[in-house]
Amino acid sequence: MPAPLPLLSLPAAAAEALVARHGGRPVHARALRRTLLRVGARELDRVAPRDLLLPRGLLAALADAGVVATATQVRAEAGAGDGSIKLVLGLADGRAVECVVMPAGGGGASLCVSSQVGCPVGCPFCASGIGGLVRNLESHEIVEQFVHARARADVRRAVVMGIGEPLLNYEAVMDALGVVADEMGLAETRLVISSVGFPDRVRRLAASGRRFGLAISLHAVTDELRSRLVPGLRGVTVREVVEAARAWAAAARGRVQFEYVVLRDVNDDPAACDELARLLLGIPAYVNFIAWNEVPELPFRAPDEGRVAALVRRARDLGLVATRRRTLGSAATAACGQLRRSFTAAPSPP
Repeated sequence: MPAPLPLLSLPAAAAEALVARHGGRPVHARALRRTLLRVGARELDRVAPRDLLLPRGLLAALADAGVVATATQVRAEAGAGDGSIKLVLGLADGRAVECVVMPAGGGGASLCVSSQVGCPVGCPFCASGIGGLVRNLESHEIVEQFVHARARADVRRAVVMGIGEPLLNYEAVMDALGVVADEMGLAETRLVISSVGFPDRVRRLAASGRRFGLAISLHAVTDELRSRLVPGLRGVTVREVVEAARAWAAAARGRVQFEYVVLRDVNDDPAACDELARLLLGIPAYVNFIAWNEVPELPFRAPDEGRVAALVRRARDLGLVATRRRTLGSAATAACGQLRRSFTAAPSPP
């Protein structure tokens, strides 16, 4: 039995050559790829050959050669009562990552995508960094999260806010989102990259020419507290992060999302909004306040709902556009900050 050869992991020229060796033409390779991406077909035998005008026997020949649709497989699937679905995806090396399909208002669904196996940033309130970074995801492993999600829902928007720091896997994330925008048909402005805000990477994103959205995980307005909450950016000031976001907003003509996870007795004083308003002055932006979602092994507590409401009110009184992010997926440990590497053991080396 030949080793599996995932079609979506191949560059376009290699996929075309593969299909040609088994009786097809480049146009057939492109049609197969387009169908797998747009429909979310996970296996070649789910593709309807008549609809694609494929040569008779092509799909059977590809299957006999070990060609499959994706390099990743769904290992586990968990639903929450709010309609969210967490998918645990097994990778070819035995590792796994998680992504979440979430219902969205106005039709369609939203997808929370992972960019790394583990995370190097080490935010002490986030489950994704437990155990540190294992490796970057490859571009096709990011794209395939969309493929698996589309097999379950009409995904119309996405945020790279799952496991990992996307701007530390810049090339793969940009390549993957390029595929999603150019070949899957999602608008660039509906694809958001969420980062703790490495200034050089944010400026690089600003100069890319792509109009992907930007979310900055801020969580604190003082350098001392942010160094504790975002240790991977220790030594980088809050103002440096905000000024990089300002540069992105000017270049991309977009509105920056600032994410603020609220931790009881840590950063839940409404007075912090005064400094937040000063920092964000002149930036087209809005602030999402997110009540911390419980991770049992981490030493934090969820905030009082009244404190979260007070933060939102204070921010709005100061002229900021501010919202309280609704929590989705917590029943399936799929809410913000709860995703982590699952099935972490990799095969032993030979």
